[in-house]
Amino acid sequence: MGGMTPYYLNQLSDNDCWSLFRSYAFVDGNSNAHPNLEMIGMEIVKKLKGLPLAAKAIGSLLCSQDTEDDWKNVLRSEIWELPSDKNNILPALRLSYNHLPAILKRCFAFCSVFHKDYVFEKDKLVQIWMALGFIQPQRRRRMEEIGSSYFDELLSRSFFQHHKGGYVMHDAMHDLAQSVSIHEYLRLDDLPNNSSSARSARHLSFSCENRSETSFEAFLGFKRARTLLLLSGYKSMTRSVPSDLFLKLRYLHVLDLNRRDITELPDSIGSLKMLRYLNLSGTGIAMLPSSIGRLFSLQILKLKNCHQLDCLPQSITNLVNLRWLEARTELVTGIARIGNLTCLQQLDEFVVRTDKGYKISELKAMKEIRGHICIKNIECVASTEEAIEACLSEKAFINILDLIWSDNRNVTSEEVNRDKEILEVLRPHHELNELTVKSFARLLLPKLV
Repeated sequence: MGGMTPYYLNQLSDNDCWSLFRSYAFVDGNSNAHPNLEMIGMEIVKKLKGLPLAAKAIGSLLCSQDTEDDWKNVLRSEIWELPSDKNNILPALRLSYNHLPAILKRCFAFCSVFHKDYVFEKDKLVQIWMALGFIQPQRRRRMEEIGSSYFDELLSRSFFQHHKGGYVMHDAMHDLAQSVSIHEYLRLDDLPNNSSSARSARHLSFSCENRSETSFEAFLGFKRARTLLLLSGYKSMTRSVPSDLFLKLRYLHVLDLNRRDITELPDSIGSLKMLRYLNLSGTGIAMLPSSIGRLFSLQILKLKNCHQLDCLPQSITNLVNLRWLEARTELVTGIARIGNLTCLQQLDEFVVRTDKGYKISELKAMKEIRGHICIKNIECVASTEEAIEACLSEKAFINILDLIWSDNRNVTSEEVNRDKEILEVLRPHHELNELTVKSFARLLLPKLV
């Protein structure tokens, strides 16, 4: 299906429902090699009432169950006989949910805080799961990879569907998510109410699209909140964030103020000692308080499209657990001593300077950098000893490396020789896929890989 928009079918005939179920339940849709399972499957299909989503969900579930007993257990499940609950949750979907591993149940239930028709970004959702501690560590696997496999498993079981480059949750699946989330996950379409059950919620989202303006004071009572997501309603929040908001919500792990029309953050942001995910993208913030450097647990900081933001505070290098910093290139390259951020996974560009804190040796301990990195102004590398300090050969996760000297340099023969020597020691990891060398002063390149 890829990025194609799905076409949702109405009730299917028995034959069509069987064909759809079979395409999900059997490898390559071939049931002939498993006649016993085929017979059980046909009986199961009769219970699906021709509903495409039910056929996909149960088919996907049974694809991972390869014994007759497994299939018979699904066929004989008491769920088929239960009356519809007050939320009209389809028995097939409830059954599919019941067979999820506990950790996937938690990830799925969390999605109830998003409104129906919300278009999910896989990477963003995985980052939030990671920040909330939903992802179980495994040896030699990055948390992002594990979380991605969680999402893929839910997708394969039809809990998500492809939609226009992102993913959506079918309305029936969203109803299921809400029914299993109890009071821990709460979506607030209006101002938060004062009921004790609502106030005890730990994961909150708030859609402001039906209000001209909403005050942040509305959230002060949610003292147990771990998540606060502000959705929709661009520029519909007040610009001022009260200083006591973060003092009251001190257990927050995830804070998403994306596209809010706020212009500054109070110093009290630094009191969120448990905060791991902070999204300020699209806000009007012109300066981050230096207290942000006290967010020692922060793993993800998003500052995309913050057009008023000219620089980042030096205290940002205290964020030793930061894995993702999403911001304009010039903001990131302006950070002195960025080498302190040893957990950083992505660094698109590094501009070498002769000033302390900007030398190429800053890259030494940044061994988690991956993907594509462009290192500019290599003529500012003072010596081969300094170049060796970059330890490029130890950065096994970099796939594409650009080494760029400045254009239009008037170089002496001595500088040509120095450039050659420096290039020779900037030897990348042997598994590098692509190397670009630009504006190097010598046409005959040394052998790097």
